[in-house]
Amino acid sequence: MKKVLVAFLLCIGMIFTGCLKSNKDFGQPQQKITSDTIVNGNYWAFNIGDSHADIYTKAQELREEKKIKTISVVNNVFTNLTAIKDKLPLYHALFLDATTATANGIQLYFENGKVKNIYNNAGQLLSSWPWGAGSGNIIRSEDPVNTIYDKLVEIKKITEYSPYFQRMSMFYKDIATAYDVDMDQSSQWLFTSPVSEKVFLQINFKFKNYVVDSIMVDRVEEL
Repeated sequence: MKKVLVAFLLCIGMIFTGCLKSNKDFGQPQQKITSDTIVNGNYWAFNIGDSHADIYTKAQELREEKKIKTISVVNNVFTNLTAIKDKLPLYHALFLDATTATANGIQLYFENGKVKNIYNNAGQLLSSWPWGAGSGNIIRSEDPVNTIYDKLVEIKKITEYSPYFQRMSMFYKDIATAYDVDMDQSSQWLFTSPVSEKVFLQINFKFKNYVVDSIMVDRVEEL
């Protein structure tokens, strides 16, 4: 619950300009050990001047070695439901909310092709959502992700729930799946890579004119 509540607070505060969290739990106390910013050359296989697609391909190639599971994509936000139809299997989560973040916003988390968890932005774990839809249109834990879109189409038609579709956010890209070209519109990505049980690297890419402008590498310890 802490992770979900903090995610909501980040949405409110617009930290990182878009409800960004790494695949480490913000509920765990942490301290930054070192921080380096690279503006020339490279880090691992990643070069200054690489495109979004270059970074994604290289991250996939390093996925097993560096234990990279998720790329967090800042401001990967949609306002048209049809735009996310083919994207759902490519991401670890979908957030639904009004244009201005609310405590009632919904967070759907996916794992292994199924809905793993459903939370509202207040941090409440839900077994299903919404309550006012017909039984055939309710999203439940363990639902296959490939059944979600048709349910969302029907839920959006319900006046009470249509505001939830003003802002649809997909921040957590499953690196094991195909590239999503809309990721090119993001100015910032990050991922984490474990060093030891309690220490991990957070690699933060900033893009300018669609290429990497800087790479920030933070070494972080969980307390």
